[in-house]
Amino acid sequence: DTTNLVRRLTSARIQPLQLEVLRMDAHYIVTMWAVPACQFVVRVVENEQIGAFSNGRFVAVTSGAMQLFSSDDELAWLLSHEIAHNVLGHVQNSKLHAMLRGFIRATGDGSVLESDAPPQRSLEAQADYVGSYIMARAGYDLEAIGRVWHRLEKLEMQQAGVSSGAIQTHPTTAERLTAFDATLKEIEGKRQRGEALHPQ
Repeated sequence: DTTNLVRRLTSARIQPLQLEVLRMDAHYIVTMWAVPACQFVVRVVENEQIGAFSNGRFVAVTSGAMQLFSSDDELAWLLSHEIAHNVLGHVQNSKLHAMLRGFIRATGDGSVLESDAPPQRSLEAQADYVGSYIMARAGYDLEAIGRVWHRLEKLEMQQAGVSSGAIQTHPTTAERLTAFDATLKEIEGKRQRGEALHPQ
C-alpha cells in the first residue's frame, strides 16, 4: 500500500513526500524525495528451459534458470544482462530497423541499401558488457558471471548433439568467457584507481 501511495504521489509530481509513521508508542514524520529508479517489472515464467528475456518494459527469467542458478549473484547476472538490453534500447532499435527495412522494400529503391542493424550476436555482446557494469554497481560478486558461463559450457557439452537457435543469435560460451575476463579486468582496474564504474 505504501509503495502504491509513493508511486501515485511521485507521478503527480508531489515532492517532497511526507509519511506519517506510527511505531509502538512513537510517532514520526518522515520527509523524503522520490528518485526515479529502475521501472522494469521482473517476472518468473514457468518453463523448464534455461533462459531469460526482456522486451523493453519487463524482464523475465524461466523457472528452469531459477533452478539451475540458485545463488543471488548468479541470478543477478541473468537480470543484469536483460536489464542491459532494455537500457540500451535493443528491442526498440530492432523494431525500428525492421520498419525501415520494410519501408525500403516498399519504395522499391534498389539504390538504397538494407538497414545496417547490428547483428543479434553484437547486441548480446553489448548486453554482456553493460550488464557486467550494472551488476558491479549493484554490489554483486562478478565472479558469478564466470560460474554461470562455465556451468552453461558444461551443459552445452552434455547436449552436444542438440541444435540450438542461440548459436545463430548469441556469441559462443567460449567467446563470452573471454569477453568477461577482459571486462572483469577493466572493472577491477577502475576500482583500484578509484574511478566511477561507467562502461566505455
